[in-house]
Amino acid sequence: MRFLWTLGLGVLLCLSLYFQLMQSFNSRLYWNVSPVITENINAPVINSNPITIDSRCTRDDDHRSRPQPKDVEGLQYNRVRQGEEIASYIVTGLHKVDAPVTLLFGSTLHEYRNGTGTCIHPYFLENDLDMGVFREHFHYVVLLLDEIEKKFQWYVDYIAKDAFISIYPPGQKGKRKNGEGFQIDVYSFAVNQPRIGLVEFVWDDVRVASDAFIPLVKHKQVVSSKKDNVANSSIPYFYMPFNSSCYLENLYGADFMTPKKNFQQKKFNVKPKEEMLGKFDKFDNPRCDRVLSVSQQHELERQMSFANQTYEGNNAADSIFLAMTKKKKGK
Repeated sequence: MRFLWTLGLGVLLCLSLYFQLMQSFNSRLYWNVSPVITENINAPVINSNPITIDSRCTRDDDHRSRPQPKDVEGLQYNRVRQGEEIASYIVTGLHKVDAPVTLLFGSTLHEYRNGTGTCIHPYFLENDLDMGVFREHFHYVVLLLDEIEKKFQWYVDYIAKDAFISIYPPGQKGKRKNGEGFQIDVYSFAVNQPRIGLVEFVWDDVRVASDAFIPLVKHKQVVSSKKDNVANSSIPYFYMPFNSSCYLENLYGADFMTPKKNFQQKKFNVKPKEEMLGKFDKFDNPRCDRVLSVSQQHELERQMSFANQTYEGNNAADSIFLAMTKKKKGK
């Protein structure tokens, strides 16, 4: 009897191991990603009290934590503060259609280094806030542009179809030096382009590894109050890349936590010319092997389902794009 019990237990353990291996294999086969290996980046701990996605960014907390620094002029302070409002407005608008908005590039870097509060706060001496959306959702941002201009009086300085939008405050012409101006830049990115396993930012000709970037993960809520009412009675979130530390190391080098003056991105992680897919290949240095929980796997599947889909509002967004292009040429 004891022999049968032991044999049965052994069979159950073998079956359990088999199904786990098959699940891992199927996941890699379906998504065509690298083998699942636990990775330790050893990033510095910059916040001993980590922010959870349940931490609300209230209007009172946001105001108390954003006094005007002595080295920041009033005009710059107001531009950045209003830019924060516009960013939250965009995130809220896309939340209503279940489209995530992530921080990108230097804004991800600043948040990773310094984001110890409950709200997203751009650096006052920076000159832009970088945000990104799936290419299939880019038209939703275009549909918000008229309302942004009416509500905030900011205007679109440049728009590239399905790729990039730059939104400027009134009175600002052209991109300014750090601390002398501020703008909101919204990029689109394409999954599995130019090949499976990569994410491409067409406007900047940059490619990163899917393993580092998706699924985008909820990071911090937009500024809200008890009176705020959004879709599904939930509060919209700013997202971040899945493995921000590995994403940033590929973009800016292993010492990305150290601020650098006159930084030039092209000096880091550039492959031999014959191996390059474009201007900037920012992947596999180091590799960003992805380890997913069950919920993260489901979120990855949800986000991958956006690819190559057509959503309502594309035609209206195309009309807005054409009108803005004609207006820009007429100046």
